[in-house]
Amino acid sequence: MVHRVLGDGNCMFSSISHQLFAKPDKHFAVRSLLARFESKNSHVFSSLLTEINASDMTKHITQMLRPGVWGTHVELFAAATYFQIPVYILKVSSEQHKWEVLRPLGPHQDFRYQLCPEIDIEAEDFNRPDHLELLHSFNCHYDSIITSSGRPTTRPTIEKTHIDSTIDIRGRGIGNHQCLIQMRRVSHLTLSAPAVISFTRSSLYFR
Repeated sequence: MVHRVLGDGNCMFSSISHQLFAKPDKHFAVRSLLARFESKNSHVFSSLLTEINASDMTKHITQMLRPGVWGTHVELFAAATYFQIPVYILKVSSEQHKWEVLRPLGPHQDFRYQLCPEIDIEAEDFNRPDHLELLHSFNCHYDSIITSSGRPTTRPTIEKTHIDSTIDIRGRGIGNHQCLIQMRRVSHLTLSAPAVISFTRSSLYFR
């Protein structure tokens, strides 16, 4: 299932907040944490900037610290690397449905960290996930993929479906990431602005 978050420009960070704390309202704390982590390790994350980002890392971080500014792939890699867990993204459009898996860019000890008081990984409400799982709809909105009980998934949904279209992006040292692509059309799926996504062991369907 999917926990919907507001489409207010903070949806990526709200979805990550929901995965970490089962609530989206810590989105600005998540935004600040990731932006400052990028700043501390700009020599790594600057190599990920593309034409959709600001021209340099300083400008990019300044933008990311503003509420309502859309997060990018740089922030997803920052989340994967900061928490040292993979980020699974189900990308859905009218033409195709595929998974992306973003993995940490390197081991914990290779990065500099700045603590964020609002993100307490020792707090009782912190889920201590071993992965993050997000829905990216029509290239413009993120939501949080959850279980039927309303909690973040304990096992990546990609392992329980037969969608075979995946992009696995693994960190291979500073400034070098490699895409391993296996793609097959999933023709039996249809979309019409879904309110809920339900998963079974054999299929993925929208309603």
